[in-house]
This record gives sequence, C-alpha cells and structure tokens, in this order.
Amino acid sequence: MPPPSSPKTRPLDSPSLSSVSSRGMPGPNLVKPFSIAGFVAGEIYLLFAALAPYHNGQEVQMAGKIWRILAASLFFGPFGAVVGMGVGLLATGIFRKRP
Repeated sequence: MPPPSSPKTRPLDSPSLSSVSSRGMPGPNLVKPFSIAGFVAGEIYLLFAALAPYHNGQEVQMAGKIWRILAASLFFGPFGAVVGMGVGLLATGIFRKRP
C-alpha cells in the first residue's frame, strides 16, 4: 500500500484540487430554468404548428394530426431547449456579479 502522501491517494481537499473544485461562479446560473422554459415553449409552439389547418382551410384527419405531433415533437422540444440554453447562457453572463 503506498504511503498517504503519494499523488495517487491525494485527498480531495488538497490545495491543488480545492482551488479548482470549490470556487463557484459568482451570480445565478440561469441555464437550466431557461432551457426547461425553452423546451416547454417549443412543445407549445409544436401544438399550434401541428394542429393548424391546411392553407386551403381543409381540416386535417385525426391520424394525420397524431403523426404530425409525434414527428414534430422530436424536433420542437429539443431545439427549444437549445435556444433556451443559449438565452440562459446570455442571461447568466449579463447578470453575473463581477469580482
């Protein structure tokens, strides 16, 4: 068994690791709430886009509506979350406290 002072068994509270892991970013981290809000907004927009009638005013059949919702849900929610993540990163950068 190696002695406790060897680099392989260095504790996590050593000065070399604690300076990296214990410092937090000053200010709020708004990425997660904005990402969740973007996902929800994307799915709400999906319902408006998928359930809209055709341009000539004809109604879409129920099976067609279901397939449109299922196919579009693969894209609208995740892309909305990515947009929300970008907005959250911008908001975090703007509202971050400067040292």
